Amino acid sequence: MSGYDVQAGENWFEDTWTFTDGTGLFAGVTGSGQEGGRFKDFGELLGGVPAAMWMEGTITYNPSGK
Repeated sequence: MSGYDVQAGENWFEDTWTFTDGTGLFAGVTGSGQEGGRFKDFGELLGGVPAAMWMEGTITYNPSGK
């Protein structure tokens, strides 16, 4: 999802993420969550100016299962 916050004058975006497996110690990992961010100028973003972002969720794995 994405949009424009008129009051802040910023573009925003939000996505979901999912882990369904991994390798090594992370084999069998599962998890999901959301990430998103905000930025004012898309041209600057394309030019390499970083955007403030966040990510949250839960990842479950069993490191002792190896």
